[in-house]
Amino acid sequence: MDFKPQIPYTAKKHPKFSIACNRDGKIYSLKTGKQRKLWKTKHGYMQLAVGRSSYLAHRLVSDCYIPNPLSKPFINHKNGIRHDNRIENLEWATPQENIHHARDVLGVKYAKSGFQNANAKFLETHQIILRNLHEYGFSMIKISKLMGFSMPTIKAHLQKIIRSKNGG
Repeated sequence: MDFKPQIPYTAKKHPKFSIACNRDGKIYSLKTGKQRKLWKTKHGYMQLAVGRSSYLAHRLVSDCYIPNPLSKPFINHKNGIRHDNRIENLEWATPQENIHHARDVLGVKYAKSGFQNANAKFLETHQIILRNLHEYGFSMIKISKLMGFSMPTIKAHLQKIIRSKNGG
């Protein structure tokens, strides 16, 4: 008797990994047919282990269903709910679109007066955006212009992020 995994017929195979994703954001093992267990990151995103690495669920679902002909590097949750990985809630975005989404949907304050103010607060959301922009190879000058913070502010926060990433 051959074992056939019971994956929903609507699920699509991921282009790189032996998993399948459905339109509701659920992820299944192609080997066992069982739904994969996800966990929430400290930033509220759902994540799972594939092989020896961990991946964000919204990126895996987007890879399966949402074409990205312009090679946009970010994925926004349209409704701002980071654990809602339904495909109708996900969209590919440029760094600038990501910042506009943070301002318009998530309520991050990007008003000119706030960023020009020397006492402006650098929020956790800003740290996530800064880390992502840095990981995608943007220079500190470009990040400073995109986010509206001064170069010293960007440099200081980037150094904190790098230190914490390296365990320091």
